[in-house]
Amino acid sequence: MEKFSYQDQFGNRYYDCFFKVGQYSNKNVAIELYGVPAEEPGCAEPIMTISTNLGKLKNNLVAIKSYSENKGAFELLKDLKIINRIDNVAYFGLVEIPICEIDLIKLKEYSL
Repeated sequence: MEKFSYQDQFGNRYYDCFFKVGQYSNKNVAIELYGVPAEEPGCAEPIMTISTNLGKLKNNLVAIKSYSENKGAFELLKDLKIINRIDNVAYFGLVEIPICEIDLIKLKEYSL
């Protein structure tokens, strides 16, 4: 498993980051980000849930929660070359949620 570093929008740095990949009850891909806080070294802790469940999607599509406390999640997946392309966009009020085609093999390289 490859690990990486991440800095959130508040300047908090995390090391030895990785993804935990699972499934929602409707079989959509669920992605969580974990890492070791630079300020408090120790065990990895959850940083954010990157995916959100918007109803049944194809196997390689994931709705990315990239707003609010998840700002930067889309860019992180793009930088790691996990996102191939944006397939569609869902709108909820003022919130835009990209539905992205992901490289499941690349995602597994960074996953526990």
